[in-house]
Amino acid sequence: MADIAGILTQIREEVDPTLAPLFFTFEDFYQRKLWHYLTLCLDTFYQSKLSIGFRMKLYTQFVSEFKWKLNQMKNVEFLSQSLVEVEFPEEKLEYLKTCHTELEAQDKLDNEQALLFLEVEIARCKLHLKQENDARDELDKIDTKISALDDVELKLNQSYYSTNSEYYKVKSDYNNFYYQSLLYLSTVTLDDLSVVDQQRLAYELSISALLADKIYNFGELLIHPILSTLKGSDYNWLVDLLYSLNSGNIEQFSANLGHLEKNPLLKNSESFLKQKICLMTLVELVFSKSIRIISFKDVSKATKLSLDEVEHLVMRALSLGLLKGSIDQISQTISISWVQPRIISQEQIANMKQKLVEWDANVSKLGHFMEQNGKEVWIQ
Repeated sequence: MADIAGILTQIREEVDPTLAPLFFTFEDFYQRKLWHYLTLCLDTFYQSKLSIGFRMKLYTQFVSEFKWKLNQMKNVEFLSQSLVEVEFPEEKLEYLKTCHTELEAQDKLDNEQALLFLEVEIARCKLHLKQENDARDELDKIDTKISALDDVELKLNQSYYSTNSEYYKVKSDYNNFYYQSLLYLSTVTLDDLSVVDQQRLAYELSISALLADKIYNFGELLIHPILSTLKGSDYNWLVDLLYSLNSGNIEQFSANLGHLEKNPLLKNSESFLKQKICLMTLVELVFSKSIRIISFKDVSKATKLSLDEVEHLVMRALSLGLLKGSIDQISQTISISWVQPRIISQEQIANMKQKLVEWDANVSKLGHFMEQNGKEVWIQ
């Protein structure tokens, strides 16, 4: 039997002094078999950045002695947090597979989500080993299993969305990377991420939003606090570019075009981005107009395109599902019946409010006119 007291004493003397008191509590709760309270203390240790460098040692020498006494989601979580210290993906994969085999052998229904958590992390390791097809197959199977659950643990969702976003990043699938990363952000707080990780993710999300060919509204990203990590930095121009595209502001967009040189991906996609700003400008024009019939001339003026290019732009917007309506080539007008729902900015909300105020004033004015000038109408 392992000398638990000696193991804890040795690690306690090596860790940062602020973590040392936890080790006395570890020993106390272990001896009294208070597994729930011991889990809470272990959680405190693993959540601390100061524990990095000692996590794997604590897990293999201490936690593994009683891991089957714990809630298995927490056991797998502690293992996953410990594996951050393991350099080689092959070694991580071996630990995860061993744990999965042991857990599966218990054949307990309560272990279902812990097994799924392990399977997601196994898929992540395969992704790091360049086994992308295997990783995708694993994730698709996991998706089916998760969809069948009534209630999903937050950590499982977090791991699943994170791994999915990693996969789509490798595949340069900007649309899915954007969506999966936003879903991942919905499972964490900014305090869970280092400042470096926040800026990295904000940068990658911004690039994917710009280059995705199916994303024409960045409202979710623009209102998320993670984007503020780029403001005032060397990437502030990226934030400006997002805002200009989202609002269909061609002048602001053009003013930031010079910054595309800083990112080869954006520079190589300059023509696509110019088409994207024209589409966003068209949508914003329709959104801001009180009328639903817009002339080619209005579109041409707003987008800086020639009249000959307007019809192609509108057809593109219709095919992407940004608008619904019809084109009258004879009168050179567009009849709009629907605009894709979007998350709007405070400025756009203020414009809508002003329209409602004006509409209310016009209705009141018409009511007064009818009251003063209308004649009685008798209905037989």
